[in-house]
Amino acid sequence: MCWTGNSVGMRAVHIWTLEPQGEGVRVATEESLSGWLAQTMKIFDRNFLEKSLEGSLQVLKARTERR
Repeated sequence: MCWTGNSVGMRAVHIWTLEPQGEGVRVATEESLSGWLAQTMKIFDRNFLEKSLEGSLQVLKARTERR
């Protein structure tokens, strides 16, 4: 599964990979950002993208475990 997006100063490509694994699903995600805004964000927090990806995986996990 993939999405792309453009905003002022940034282009994003996000890929989700879902694989059945035993009784569950293994989820992997990766994202690439380009543009001047993405470069500026790296100056203020080098790990902002990793934090964002980790946060989205935590939200996905919490929501799927509610069911």
